[in-house]
Amino acid sequence: MNRLRLLAAFAALVVCVFHAGCTPARQTPTPDGPAVEEPVQKGLEALAQAELERRLEAVPARYRAQALRNLRSYYAYPEVRSWLLERPEPQRRDELLAVAFLFAYLPPVDYGALTFDLLREHVDCALKVRREAAWRGQLSDELFYHYILPHRVTQEPCQAWRKLMHDELWPRVKDLPMQEAALEANRYAREYATFQSTNGRDQGPLTTMLRGAGRCEEEMILYICAARSVGIPARPCSTPYWTFTDNNHAWCEAFADGRWWFLGGCEPELELDRGWFAGPASRAGLVVSTAYGDVADSPEPVLARRAGVTLINSTPVYGDTCAVQALCDAEIKGDVYVHIFNFGSLRVIARFAPGASIVLGRGDYILTARTSQGAVAALARTFDDQSASSDVLSEVQVQLTSRGWDQYVLGRPSQDAGESPQVEGHHWLRFPQGPRRSTGRKVAASSTQLSQDHKQMLARASQERLRARDQWRRERARITPESERLLDTLEGDYRARAREQLARCGANAPEILAALAALDATERPYVIDVLELGDDKDCFEWTAESLAAHVRRHRPSPGVNLESWRPWVLAPRVRHESSSERGIRAAFSPPPRLAGRPLAEALGVTVAQGLARAERGYFGSPANAVESERAGRATVEDAAVCLVQVYRGAGLEARLAMGGQWAEVRIDGQWLPAYPFEPENFGKVKAEAAAVYARPGRLQIRFRRDGGEFPDAEPWRDFMLCRVERGFVEPQESLEWRAGACDVAPGNYVLFTGARSGRGDVCFRAAAVTVRSGETTAVTADCTLVREELDAVELASRKMTAWPQAKVSAPDGKLLSLQELVGERPTLVLLLSTHDEPARRLLSLLGPLQEEFRQRGVALAAIYLGREGRDEWDQRAAEAGISITLHDDAEKALAAELDIRTQPAMLLLTPKGETLLWHEGFTLHAPQLVKGALKWLR
Repeated sequence: MNRLRLLAAFAALVVCVFHAGCTPARQTPTPDGPAVEEPVQKGLEALAQAELERRLEAVPARYRAQALRNLRSYYAYPEVRSWLLERPEPQRRDELLAVAFLFAYLPPVDYGALTFDLLREHVDCALKVRREAAWRGQLSDELFYHYILPHRVTQEPCQAWRKLMHDELWPRVKDLPMQEAALEANRYAREYATFQSTNGRDQGPLTTMLRGAGRCEEEMILYICAARSVGIPARPCSTPYWTFTDNNHAWCEAFADGRWWFLGGCEPELELDRGWFAGPASRAGLVVSTAYGDVADSPEPVLARRAGVTLINSTPVYGDTCAVQALCDAEIKGDVYVHIFNFGSLRVIARFAPGASIVLGRGDYILTARTSQGAVAALARTFDDQSASSDVLSEVQVQLTSRGWDQYVLGRPSQDAGESPQVEGHHWLRFPQGPRRSTGRKVAASSTQLSQDHKQMLARASQERLRARDQWRRERARITPESERLLDTLEGDYRARAREQLARCGANAPEILAALAALDATERPYVIDVLELGDDKDCFEWTAESLAAHVRRHRPSPGVNLESWRPWVLAPRVRHESSSERGIRAAFSPPPRLAGRPLAEALGVTVAQGLARAERGYFGSPANAVESERAGRATVEDAAVCLVQVYRGAGLEARLAMGGQWAEVRIDGQWLPAYPFEPENFGKVKAEAAAVYARPGRLQIRFRRDGGEFPDAEPWRDFMLCRVERGFVEPQESLEWRAGACDVAPGNYVLFTGARSGRGDVCFRAAAVTVRSGETTAVTADCTLVREELDAVELASRKMTAWPQAKVSAPDGKLLSLQELVGERPTLVLLLSTHDEPARRLLSLLGPLQEEFRQRGVALAAIYLGREGRDEWDQRAAEAGISITLHDDAEKALAAELDIRTQPAMLLLTPKGETLLWHEGFTLHAPQLVKGALKWLR
């Protein structure tokens, strides 16, 4: 077959040459030589294509055709083909196999975001480290292709991280055992970044390194990139939502010595399989590990295979599990959805096919699906509620029914349903703790490891580098006298605003200052406007060149309304797309001599012609206009963003419509819909858009708790409004609530309310709500936690029998005993060191409770244990949003007398010395424990 293909290509070349000799032919210039006649060039390309296809026979058959098809649609395919063919086959075989694997599963956005130079860096560096690693014998093809080679971890922007990290980290790990190399990579990651809560848009690893901070997923991304750069297989691991507390978490898994290990990104330990999240993970409903591509023969249980990704169900690694199967008398259409309660409503954590089963942790789950006869639901309980230890069952079958849907999703109808329907019945979702029966992963093969002294030496060296890195950031953020003179050229309040924005930009301040210097005096204020319109991550993504170019490209026309021009034209991003490139390429240039509606319609046609519709992949960041244009394809959401950016680049005010499925452009003061793949419908309100453009209704909710009014109810915590038309719960997260009221598109919704006990169990309610155009719908909703006595041992695992004698140092230097510190008010005492990650996370959890402490007359005091990290206290407390009086126990004398074994520790003490709460170690449901203890205050 290969020989026939080559012969055909050669015949085509002969025909082309013969044709060239008979008739005049155009000449095609070549980059490195004289012009080549076009027919000859076509023949050469046919030969090259045939040769590449021949070489691709070495690629596994299951994804060979897909890889070739995707490669040929890549914008830089000729360059890739030339690279792969520039040497004889044996010398390029590894590169060819690597490129074929990446392209077989490439996310849609990466056809534009992954440049040719970036592709070469990732492939060349990954192959190099595979050859040079001392543990290369452990790097099977499966481990290398799925967990070292990939250029991305999840949904972060594509960046050139691999060579930089390898060059810095390789000298430190090349002589270490594999497990120790995995640990050293985490020290390296911590030297660059620590935890800080941020928004949901993933920043790239290089941005995290410059910024010095990231949320858990960004720390995870940074570590995995570092590990992969030196040949350690690494992958993301996460729980979509915790079952027993609000929020979620992501961490890392690294392969060494024959097995996978877990660790917290940027949270270095002396050993693997350690992390503050190990306890919470044992209670998780679902834990998912992720692999790039299709893992054909996975030795681990596969949760699902999605586009370009394999999801591994790692729940059994962390806790006991039960196989759950859903049955239904009617035929199920589509998947079965698994819900838990988190952030104010039921939320989906997984879906699985009818007839299949899913492995879940200990707890209660709401399963839903759609059938030809309507939606159905059921409660799935994976533990034995009759056993004292709540043992996890091996398997459970549940019957999905329409009654279950009415009960758990729509809520019980009220007796007086009408103008003010009242939410009545409540349901409990239980998540008990019990002894673990399973053993997790297999024991690792015996291997040489470092001594504890050697580990400590590496940890100390890492701390020195961390301090040097922090000092480097401070130096870069410093405003020089020359920079001050530049800022003085700004007029009015722009000087003060510029200093405020430079402080946000931290170590990236030199790029901002360089952009200001590159612009003239009339343009410089717009730099400050751009920074104010972006988020904190934008501050660290700008380069001087890109920021200056953005301002020049979006200069306002004379007489423009600057108040609307700033957010709808100048703004740096539309939604969550990368801010690293913002240029609108020639293909999207505005047609000459057009303006207003004709211009908007023409640009819509141009974008539609330049983009093919693509489906969203599991991996991949949201695309910007440059990436979409280069790829020649986009999802509906990315195409809408592209269209908005194109409009703004042409000076038209534009924004995303609610839901993000289409754009809106302002023409003569009116916002008109523009559909990215349907330019013929410009300005028309399509059926699916009718609800968005209909006159909204108003939903007014009166919240009650414990028999009284509850005006402080908050969305995401106490309630959420949701859609359920598709057979599962979809929280409406973009609504703007004020005092329990919100303008809402007409339609049918479900209002969820809920509260947690100290154990993390959820008491929730649901009520169907219909909102009509132009009308106000009044609803009374109950947020009461049905009272249940908490086990004394849960709140106070220990009791203080007498006041300790050891003293701590107050802010004024005075020495106080714990009794003197508590004084005449009940006091929540925290014993901690913010040098450790769990303590910083605890402060963030307790920050939102400050108002409740004030209302109940509870004082809040912190005792700092030791000296390490003490100088960072003010910064850590500010990041957590908590105001707290700090005392010092530098020698840890009080901690020793109290026999505090694990920090951070929480003690709620009364002036009489009663112990209402004693909890040691970090827990995600610390707020629930504290609230449970507060109920015992008299």
